[in-house]
Amino acid sequence: MTSAELKARLLRIIGINQAGSASAYQIDSVVHAINHAYQVLWQDVPKERRAAYTRRPETVTVSVGNTSVELDPLIASVLPPVRRLPDRVPLSPCSHRSEIECYGLLTGRKVTDALSGPPQVYFLESRHQAMADSLRLTLYLAPAPASDTEIVMDVEIHAPSITAANLCSASPVALQIPNDYAESLLYPIAAYHLATVSTEFRQPEKLPAIEAEYERAKARLGITDPAVVAAKTVVKPADR
Repeated sequence: MTSAELKARLLRIIGINQAGSASAYQIDSVVHAINHAYQVLWQDVPKERRAAYTRRPETVTVSVGNTSVELDPLIASVLPPVRRLPDRVPLSPCSHRSEIECYGLLTGRKVTDALSGPPQVYFLESRHQAMADSLRLTLYLAPAPASDTEIVMDVEIHAPSITAANLCSASPVALQIPNDYAESLLYPIAAYHLATVSTEFRQPEKLPAIEAEYERAKARLGITDPAVVAAKTVVKPADR
């Protein structure tokens, strides 16, 4: 499912059958619903249940002579082991970046020795991104590879977000979630949010079907609607 397909389906919920006729407010309502669904999938779902759509394999290439490479901004964490190709040897993690910088001394070399060869150790450094509120990871290696070297690892990604520009792009944008989960989880959660929050929803006859899909998605994820939990825990004041 592309973002354009998701947009068209959500717009139909609020009575817009031609996506090109949607107002900016209606597009913003759909954007908000999609981003809400992403946050539910990443924040409200138990970690063991969300691994299927938050984890992915990642391959990065470190150029000859370089000791670092920035990872994709969407990557939130790296899951060991980190391996080099083609021999798939696991690299040893370092506790501090200084261990990378002093690798030669720590392995009995002279300061003046030029160190290169198959990487043996790695360190991950996180820092805030300039235009985002999440962290970006840099992978440091030692020694510097003597030839272009591919590093493979499994990673967890941040909760994606979408903008009106993404949603209205002339080129379809792939959603950052496998298609099966886009169909069975992302869409039902976004649709329910749109139907119950947006003032544009004026077709109450559609609500039972939307609620049913939403309940199936929640059951699959093992989550409880936070609003329902809050309602059940409200303490009423004592009668006077």
